[in-house]
Amino acid sequence: MKRLLTILFLVASAFLFAQEDNLTNQATSNKTIQELKFETKQDRFHYLDSLSLVLEEENYRPPYEDVQLELIDLGIQIDSLDRVAYQAIGLAWYYSNIVRDPKKSIKLTQRILIEDTSNIRDFYVGLLYRELGDAYFFTGENTLAIGKYEKAIRIFEALQNKQILAETLMYLSAPQSNIGDFVNAINTMNRSLHLFEETGDKYNVTGMRIEMGLLFSKYGFVKEAHQQYDLLIEEGFANDSQLSAAYINKANLAKTEKNYQDYFNNIEFAKKHAKSSDRLAFIMPTILLSKAEVLFILGRYDEGNKVFETFNDNYSQSTTSLFPVYKNVRAEKYRNENKLQMAINEFEELLRFSEERNDWSEVAKTKSKLVELYTQTNQLNLALSNQSSYLALRDSIEEDKKIKALSYYKTLFETEKKDKQISEQESEIDILHLENQNKQKLILIVLVVSIFSIALVWFFRKYLQTKREKALQQNFSQRLLRVQEEERLKISRDLHDSVGQSLSLLKRNAPTNSNEENDKLLATSIQELREVTQAIYPYTLKKFGLSYALENMVANINKTTPINFKLKIQDLSNGVNENYILQIYRLLQEATNNIIKHAKAKNVVISVMKRENEIHIKVVDDGNGFDVKYKLTTSKSFGLQTMQQRIQMLKGKLEIQSNLKGTEVSALIPIV
Repeated sequence: MKRLLTILFLVASAFLFAQEDNLTNQATSNKTIQELKFETKQDRFHYLDSLSLVLEEENYRPPYEDVQLELIDLGIQIDSLDRVAYQAIGLAWYYSNIVRDPKKSIKLTQRILIEDTSNIRDFYVGLLYRELGDAYFFTGENTLAIGKYEKAIRIFEALQNKQILAETLMYLSAPQSNIGDFVNAINTMNRSLHLFEETGDKYNVTGMRIEMGLLFSKYGFVKEAHQQYDLLIEEGFANDSQLSAAYINKANLAKTEKNYQDYFNNIEFAKKHAKSSDRLAFIMPTILLSKAEVLFILGRYDEGNKVFETFNDNYSQSTTSLFPVYKNVRAEKYRNENKLQMAINEFEELLRFSEERNDWSEVAKTKSKLVELYTQTNQLNLALSNQSSYLALRDSIEEDKKIKALSYYKTLFETEKKDKQISEQESEIDILHLENQNKQKLILIVLVVSIFSIALVWFFRKYLQTKREKALQQNFSQRLLRVQEEERLKISRDLHDSVGQSLSLLKRNAPTNSNEENDKLLATSIQELREVTQAIYPYTLKKFGLSYALENMVANINKTTPINFKLKIQDLSNGVNENYILQIYRLLQEATNNIIKHAKAKNVVISVMKRENEIHIKVVDDGNGFDVKYKLTTSKSFGLQTMQQRIQMLKGKLEIQSNLKGTEVSALIPIV
C-alpha cells in the first residue's frame, strides 16, 4: 500500500509541477480528473488537495472551482472537516472577490457551518463566519453581514488573535456605516485601530485613519476628519499612495468648506505623492477630475478644460469607477459652456445613479444643482418639485446628522465620564498600591538585611572552612613532598646497599672468582634491581595489564608475609583508560601496604569487577580495624588521604567501613 501511495504521489508531483508533462495540460479538463483512478477516497482527497493549491497559485486556473467542490464533497464523506473548512474558506473568498458571485459564497459557507463544527478548529470557524459576513455585505444585506461578523469577532476574541480580530472589526464597520449606525461604526473603527497599533500593523493603522476620516466627513464631522488625516501625516509611516489619499480627502473637505486655497495646496501634495507611488494610474484620475470640477465651479474654464482633457486623453477608462465625479465635471463643463440642457441631462443621470445606491447626500447636492438649471431654463414645474424634494431631503439629512452628532458627542461624554470614574478609581488604587509598595519595601528591606546577615555568617564559616581546607591541603602537599623525598632516599639506599654493593663486589672479585660465583652475584643484583624498580613502577602493569600485575603483586605478598591474600579480578583491558589502570593499581597497592603494616590480619580478599560503565573495587580483611573518621581527619593517616585523592582524580566514590572484626574498603569508579 505504501509503495502504491509513493508511486501515486510521484505521478501527482509530475502532473502538478512539470510543465512539459502531458498530464499537467490535461488537468484543465474535469473529465481527465474524473478518469484518474485511486485506491481509496483518502488517496483521491490528498491528490485533489495538492492540485487545488497548484491551481490557486496559477491564478485560480480552471478547473480550480470543480477541484475544490469535489475536494469538499470528499472531505465531508471521509470526515476530514478541518481540511474541508480550510479549502472552503479559500473557495468562498474566490467566489466573493474573483468571480464576484457572493451568493455562491453564502451557499458554500452555510453548507460547511451546518456540519459538526466541533471537528473544525475554532480559527477556521471564525474565518468561515467572516467570509459569510463578506458575502452578505457584497449582496447589500448589511444587517445579516453584521450578525456574521459579530460571531466571527466573538471567536477571535476567545482565541485572543489580535491581528485577525482587528481585520474583522474593520470589515464590520463598513455595513454599520451603510445602515447609518455612525456611532457604532466609529467605535468599531477605533477599536480596530487600537488593535492594529498594538500588533504594529502600520499599514492598516494608516488605512483605518483614512476610513475614519471618510466616515467623519460623510456625517459632517469636519474637524474630526481633519484630525485623522493630520495624525496619519504626522505619524510618518504611511506610504505615498496612502498619503496621496489623505491629501485628496483633505482637499475635498476644504472644497466642502469652500476654502479653495487649502484645496489647491492639498491637491498638489496629493499629486506629488501619487507620482512617487506605485498606484499612479489609480490615483491620478481622481485628482484630475476633482481639480477640473473645482476649476469649473470657480469659473476658470480654460484651466478646468485642460485638466479635463488630460483626464480624457490618459484615463478615460476610469469613468465607470469615478462615475459621480465624472458626471459632475461634465455637467459643470456644459454649464460653463452655457449648454444648460446637456448639463441637466448629466445631472439627471447622476441623480438616478445616486438614488439607486441610496447615496442621499449626493442626491441632495444633485437636486440642488438641478433646481438652479431648471429655473435658468424656465422649467419651473420641475424646478418647484425638485426644490420641494431637495428641501425635505436636506432637512432630513441635516436632522440625521444632528441626531448622529448628538449620539456621538453623548457617547464621547459618557466615555469621558467613565474614563473620569476609572481615573478616580485608578487614583485610589494607586494610593493603595503605593501603601502596599511601602509595606513591601519594608518587608523587602528586612528580608534583604536578614539574607545579608545569613549570607555574611555563611561566607564567614565558608571562609574558615576554606582556610582549614587550604591548611590541610598545604599540609598534605608538604607531607607529599616529604614522603617523595623519603621514598627517593629509600630507593637510593636500596640501590646503594643492595645493587650497588653487589656490583662493587662483582667488580672487585671478578678476576679471582669463578664464572659460577660471578653469575650468582650478577643474578642477585639483577633480582634486587627488579624489586626496586617494581616498587617504583611495575613494568608488568605496562606490559601485561592490571590483572597480571595484581596477580604478581599478590603472589609476592603471599611469599613474603604470613597473610593469606586472595584476588578476584575481571579483565579490564578493553575500554579502560591507561591512567585509570595505574591509579587503580596504586590504590590497591596502598590498601595492601596499610593492611600489611597495621591490620594484623590473617586473610585478605581483593575484588576488582567491571559492571556496565563502572568499576567496583573491594578489599576486605579480618584484622583489628580502626577509627575511620579519626584516621581521615588526622594528619598522620597519609595513606588513607592518598587513596581519597586518587579516587577524587577518577571522579569516583570511596567508602571505608571498619570495626574490631576487620575492615572493608569499597570504591566505585565510573569508566570515561
